[in-house]
Amino acid sequence: MPDLKERLQFGAENTVLVRLTTGREHVPDDEKAQELMKLVPTEADRGYPERGLPGRIYLRKPAYVWGWDWNPPLPTCGITGDAFLQAREKLEVSDVKLVSTLLDDGSARVTAEVELDYDSVLSTAWGTVRLELTDEDGTPFTVEATDVPVQSGSTFVALELNIPNPRLWWPNGSGEQHRYTVSVHTSTGDLTAESVPFKYGVRTIQMEDDPGNFAFRVNQQTVFIKGGNWVPPDALYGRVTDEKLHCLVREAAAANFNCLRVWGGGRFPRDAFFDACEEHGILVWHDFMSACALLPAHEDWFHREFMAEAEYQVRRLRNRACMLLWCGNNEVSQVVGYLGGKIEDPAGVLYFRDLPRLVHEQSGHLPYRPTSPYGGVDTVHDPKTGDDHHWVVMLPDSKVWSWPEYWDSTEIPIFNSEYGYGGPCSLTSTREYMGDDNPDLFSETGNKHTNTFYNIPRVNHGINEHYRDPEGIALDDYILLGGLCQGLNLGYSLESLRANDQSRGGVHWMYNDSWGENGWSIIDYYLRRKIAFYNVARCLAPARLVLRRGGQGFGGNKNDVVLIALNDRSEPLSVAVELGYMSYDGEEQDLMTVDFTVAPFE
Repeated sequence: MPDLKERLQFGAENTVLVRLTTGREHVPDDEKAQELMKLVPTEADRGYPERGLPGRIYLRKPAYVWGWDWNPPLPTCGITGDAFLQAREKLEVSDVKLVSTLLDDGSARVTAEVELDYDSVLSTAWGTVRLELTDEDGTPFTVEATDVPVQSGSTFVALELNIPNPRLWWPNGSGEQHRYTVSVHTSTGDLTAESVPFKYGVRTIQMEDDPGNFAFRVNQQTVFIKGGNWVPPDALYGRVTDEKLHCLVREAAAANFNCLRVWGGGRFPRDAFFDACEEHGILVWHDFMSACALLPAHEDWFHREFMAEAEYQVRRLRNRACMLLWCGNNEVSQVVGYLGGKIEDPAGVLYFRDLPRLVHEQSGHLPYRPTSPYGGVDTVHDPKTGDDHHWVVMLPDSKVWSWPEYWDSTEIPIFNSEYGYGGPCSLTSTREYMGDDNPDLFSETGNKHTNTFYNIPRVNHGINEHYRDPEGIALDDYILLGGLCQGLNLGYSLESLRANDQSRGGVHWMYNDSWGENGWSIIDYYLRRKIAFYNVARCLAPARLVLRRGGQGFGGNKNDVVLIALNDRSEPLSVAVELGYMSYDGEEQDLMTVDFTVAPFE
């Protein structure tokens, strides 16, 4: 927003007029633009020609609003966040950047860079800057710098504070989510200024990216990343309330998630989302907003717009304890790989040069990854090298539709950041989105409310594989058995990823919905849990016992039954297990008790 000081008329009523459109009239029609737009995927080949706008790559709107396999086209426009005019004081605390380090003596070092803004063209002043972190019991930890030269314009002040026996912020299931209240006070002469107090979780994040190992360390401990992909929770994103955001994050914690991946075809969530993630221990893998298409970053205006947007978001979120990773895009390098290197990505400079520099300069304590999936010497992505979008189930050309043939093999990736299995909503939600007390999912309306990728024949295949012949199945049976199929496959796969020594992450597609649909999510648009929610929650429990056939990634040989104990917590897990044989009626038993202890995060 420009400086309006010279335009405001004091003592009179002032009007600020903002004109907005969806932007479609500004999509260029020159030959170079057309060549890029030809490469934008749509849902036309799946029978939904209205879903997907090739010209979306020239519009900095959430990509999903033009239609996706799980979302109808609803490109709205409007001011959907806060809009205000801010008066500037002569002396201000304009920014605070914090970084935590854990020390060998058990204390934590918090380093701060405080930015002051002094509205004076010529004069210099000397002042005091005080940083204070207050724990939940009201105990303050303070450091102060005196005789600080406050220059005209911006001044940066470095401070360092040690906290003995710090109360750390841990991901959900691994420990508590302690946070300190941060405040900064500065004064020079007769001028004083304070920052707006904010919450800060003391924790450290490192990304391990060694050959054959891709993982994250939180507070110096390798933590298995488990969760789901986040999409905007409404097709009309302007009507998403803070209450809905809090509810969805709270439910993610109840499903034993410790991570949500903010997918790059959506939008940057509001502060309420991150507040909820910090409160409930949900780490955030955050894509920059680019997904599944080449963007025209060779255009100067587009490059400036993208980088201004990125810098604002990195600065906004860099003090968030929940932030796990910044990622340049979703699947763009995969698109380039599909094209066989025949075209150069115009936005490659963004993902491989400009964004890593920006994250390093503005938020150097957070890892950066140029794209997802990513990792491999001779390929765009290698499931044994980096993170992978390992879509192997519910694919028409796949020999593996479901468990356990694939998930109990050594073929699983070392970090699966996107894959899915669909399932229906409850009968109540189905009636609500169909607008019918006796809905017919096989009607034209039902087809529009069914994911274009996850369709009825594929669901029927799963029901037939696991339960019964789906021919002539009643709606309530379809919902029950389709939901059980989804829960069985998601739960079993997540459990196997956790139990296999080579894997360090499982993030399924997708957690939530943007409208009423028969599709990927485990909690629907109306915030009702789908059947799969419960099996996912059980299989992601912080302490979990898993039975698997031996061999492959689970130890022993193929004739063994292997018991794997999973402990995501920061404390040891002591277990007493009864093993052996018992008849169905319980009359015959041959059991023994085995006691053992599982170390933290093992």
